[in-house]
Amino acid sequence: MSPINCELRRATLDDLPGLRQLWSQAALPADALEKQLTEFQIANSIDGTLLACVGLQLEGRHGRIHSEVYRSLELQANLQERIWGRLQTVARNHGLWRLWTHDPNTVWRERGFQEADEAALKKLPPKFSRAKGAWLVLTLRDEATTAVCFEHEFG
Repeated sequence: MSPINCELRRATLDDLPGLRQLWSQAALPADALEKQLTEFQIANSIDGTLLACVGLQLEGRHGRIHSEVYRSLELQANLQERIWGRLQTVARNHGLWRLWTHDPNTVWRERGFQEADEAALKKLPPKFSRAKGAWLVLTLRDEATTAVCFEHEFG
């Protein structure tokens, strides 16, 4: 499969028509997701066609990955790793400690996500906990280590 030449970036209002089309294709609640427009990272082809999107809701030092949609299975196979790289960059830029997802797709486990145990769930931001079912979590940094580094740097 040849690589797709595309741009990865944060969604803007100009992307809304294409996003609504993708969300509709995936039977996602477009009206609700439209209010979360700035959470979405997108992949755009050179001609401006929206190829994929994924939401990353930020809450403190936590991020929730949601509503991942690809225009086709071929594009998913081709773009998934690049989009994952984009999510990691955004998470790093925001200094996130954990990434959470409700998506049962095995690709998350391949990326190091684990089923959240009771101790992890205590750290789940309340804004994320409305969703029912199993949560997967990926620890990016340890809060204690981050606090020690901060104290050392600025203390």
